[in-house]
Amino acid sequence: MDDINEIVELIKLDLGIMATARDYYFQQLAVAAREELNARGARLDLNEIADKVLVADYAAWQYRHRETGEGMPEHIRQRLINRRTEARCNG
Repeated sequence: MDDINEIVELIKLDLGIMATARDYYFQQLAVAAREELNARGARLDLNEIADKVLVADYAAWQYRHRETGEGMPEHIRQRLINRRTEARCNG
């Protein structure tokens, strides 16, 4: 759970939120984002900061665009593609 709490802090920094009132929501969002990224083929190692940041960025994007349905930003899409490629090469 410590990894998820670190991701929550990254999400909150990204969103400019300092209050703790939504921490439980952000924890659930972080877990869901990790599971969605895994379902998309990314094999994440939450011991790696780059993977924590990817999960946080994905979750923050979901939070910002939860009502608009706006497409995934290119920088997140490219990092996801890179993680899938690495998973195939290393697996």
